[in-house]
Amino acid sequence: MRTLMKSLPLAAALCVPAFQAQAALTLTADAIADGFTLALTIDSVPASGYCCGPLGIATNSAGQIVMQDYPNGANYVFANHDGQHFSDALSSAAYSSFSYGAAIANSGGQLYATNNDFGGVIFKLDPDGTKGLALTGTGAGGHGLWTNPVTGHLVAGNYDGIRDIDPATSTVTQLVSGVDVDGVSVSPDGTVVYGANGGHVYGWKYNGDFVYDSGYIGSPDGTGVIMGSTPFAGDIIANGNDGTVWLLNPTTGVNLLLATGGSRGDYVGVDNTNGSLFLTQTDSVYRLTCGTDCTFTNPIPEPDTLALAGAGLGLLGFVLRRRRLLSA
Repeated sequence: MRTLMKSLPLAAALCVPAFQAQAALTLTADAIADGFTLALTIDSVPASGYCCGPLGIATNSAGQIVMQDYPNGANYVFANHDGQHFSDALSSAAYSSFSYGAAIANSGGQLYATNNDFGGVIFKLDPDGTKGLALTGTGAGGHGLWTNPVTGHLVAGNYDGIRDIDPATSTVTQLVSGVDVDGVSVSPDGTVVYGANGGHVYGWKYNGDFVYDSGYIGSPDGTGVIMGSTPFAGDIIANGNDGTVWLLNPTTGVNLLLATGGSRGDYVGVDNTNGSLFLTQTDSVYRLTCGTDCTFTNPIPEPDTLALAGAGLGLLGFVLRRRRLLSA
C-alpha cells in the first residue's frame, strides 16, 4: 500500500516536552466500566532527553520481565510483579540502541529481538537478555516484532514493510511492502497483520491485501491484539506517543479511548505467564489487563503445571490400558 503516509523524521517524531515524563497514565471511565485495569509495573527508568527509556519488552522462559532501555543500550531483567523501581533490576546485558530501540517478542519460550542499529537482523536472546545467534540476515526486522498466535512465526515491521519469519527455518517472507510500519501485531486467527503509520493503525491480510484503517487517532505506535473468549477478542490496543491508549474494533470501526495522561507511549509487550499487556512510557512501564477470559496471548503453563499434567496423562493411560486387559 504505497500511498500511505511515511513516518515523520525520527527527531521530529520523538520530540515531546520533557515535563511529560512524569505524567501518569490513567484509565478512562469507559475503560473501567468495561473491566480494564492498569497497574504501574516499573518506574524511574532512565530516559533520553527527547524520547524514551523502556522500549522492547516481553517475558522469558522463566516468566521474568526482559526490558530494553533505550539510552543505556541494554536489556534488563526484572521479577514479574508490579510496583518495581528500575533499581530493582536483577541483571542487565548490553544490547545496542542508537536510532531505534530493540523490539522483543517470545515465541515458544524463546526470546527474539531486532534493532535497526544491528542492520535489522533478528537475534535470539538468552533469558538474561544477552544477544545470541542471528536468526536472519540484515533487513528482516527493525522497529517492531510480534508473534503470530497460530503459527508461532515472528512478524517484524520496519521502514519498508512487514515480514513473516519462521523461527524453525529462518525463512523470511515479505507480507507488506512500501510502508514504514511500527508496532506490528497479529489477529487471533493469524491471518491479519496490523501496524502503525502516520497517525493510523492499518491492517493487511497475509497475502498483502489492505483490509483495515483505524482513521486518524493521534500518534499510535505499539499495538497488541486481544484474544480469549470475550467481546473484545480481535480488538486492537494502540499505545500512543501522545500519552493515549486506544481500543480499536476492526470489525465495527469503533474506536474507544482507554487511557489518557501518559507521557510518550511506545512499544507494547505480552506477559506470556498471564496474558496481560505491558505498555511502555517515557520512563515507566504499565500493565494493562482486560477482564475475565480476556488475554493478549495463550498463557504458558508453569513447569509444575506441566509436570502435573504429564503425570495425570500418564495415570490416565495406565488406567485405560488396565481396563483393556481386564476386558480382554
